[in-house]
Amino acid sequence: MHKHLKGYVNDGRWGQPSPDDYSLIIKDLASSELKPEDIFVYPVRLCDNKVDSAKEFFSEKSLSELAELFVGMPGIFNHSWEDARDIHSRIYKTEVIEEDNDYKYLLGYLHLL
Repeated sequence: MHKHLKGYVNDGRWGQPSPDDYSLIIKDLASSELKPEDIFVYPVRLCDNKVDSAKEFFSEKSLSELAELFVGMPGIFNHSWEDARDIHSRIYKTEVIEEDNDYKYLLGYLHLL
């Protein structure tokens, strides 16, 4: 487990990658020397179909299209694209989740770099 998150409850979606996720991440990183225990993965809710304060929302079609586009995107600190030191993780897979009452959101899975 990543040293900064030690002690947090693992809900099964974060921590050490599954064998399938490990394969996706290794393909992305192109390093067969990296072991599953060296990788920390975690989920992030990226966007949803809920109307926000600006009266905007993502349609079901938009969520599906964004699911494909988000794969490979980096997670950054401070929204600074100019400094590579601000990149902390990368999205390696996504899925659209549907809950009760037609609520849908895009869940991204990231691995720490």
